[in-house]
Amino acid sequence: MGLTRWEDGETYDLPQDFADMLGWKELAEKVDLAYSKAPKNEYTVIICDNYGQAGAINFYSKTKGLQAVTMNADYVNWIDLSKPIKHVILVRESDDGISEREKSLFEKSEPFGSISNPNSREFGTLVHLLIGAKTDVNEILAGEIEEKRAELRE
Repeated sequence: MGLTRWEDGETYDLPQDFADMLGWKELAEKVDLAYSKAPKNEYTVIICDNYGQAGAINFYSKTKGLQAVTMNADYVNWIDLSKPIKHVILVRESDDGISEREKSLFEKSEPFGSISNPNSREFGTLVHLLIGAKTDVNEILAGEIEEKRAELRE
């Protein structure tokens, strides 16, 4: 019947809809832990690779007021640049990783693990905390947001 065939045409142990949701709570827990280690008196932004990750964190997070964003879809309009960003939590698919360039923009870089459920579609997704921006992160993000909005208008 093809119930376990995903959009990539491959057959897996679980239907894609279930695999999409596996790991969401684990992801939010790892982000909550990373957020708890960031200095409290300065703004920390959580940037995800896709809206599924951001939505999962925003739904399952136990941290009051925590709001994950992404450059994906209309989330690009929700990124708050009204305060200077000092710290960033990056949520990245395992294939993307955290670049040395990204790490070099901050004083400290600390990994907080990855999604460990092998049946999760997000298996291996990384959570990484970058502390102490050495440059104007708001300016960098403002440029990326404008590029993304231009793409969306096309």
